[in-house]
Amino acid sequence: MNLILHKTQMADLRYPNYPYDGLAEGGDWPDRGVFRDFYTRRPTQGAFFLQDKMVYGGMTANLGLRFDFFIQSSDLKQKQSSDQAAGKSIDGSQNNFSPRVGFNYPISDKAKVWFNYGHFYQLPEMQFMYMRATQASNAFGIIGNENLDFQKTVSYEFGVSYALSKDYVLNASGFYKDEYGKINSVREE
Repeated sequence: MNLILHKTQMADLRYPNYPYDGLAEGGDWPDRGVFRDFYTRRPTQGAFFLQDKMVYGGMTANLGLRFDFFIQSSDLKQKQSSDQAAGKSIDGSQNNFSPRVGFNYPISDKAKVWFNYGHFYQLPEMQFMYMRATQASNAFGIIGNENLDFQKTVSYEFGVSYALSKDYVLNASGFYKDEYGKINSVREE
């Protein structure tokens, strides 16, 4: 089991000699800076993992299941009421199950084959969730998305191992990986 109680803070003020004329967002020096972002977020992240090793004859199998979860910062619920008027809502949490499978089987006393398969999830950096559009009216900035989901990777491996002698082993393996949910940006007009 893994549980992480995050505290993410941002205090960003760029070009403080210029006046700020954007949306009021709190933070220090509310009338200064072209780009500014001040926030504190407290999301929760965690995971549970179950694994079993089975041996049948010469075959060994490792089977696992991982559950990842992310619970969004509770202070965003207050922000949600103003965003709902604009047609945007904030998801409270994201959950994912990740299967993991591994097989190892001896073909003979000198050779074996193996296969591994798994789904892997990773949260994007939190700055990409929480960056806000708090810049002066003449500047362009990147706006975060509180609803970003986990980035997903599906990975496969297949291999063969052959003992050439007692000192040398020949290994040949192939890998394949698919990635989903990568972060991208879009200019909104």
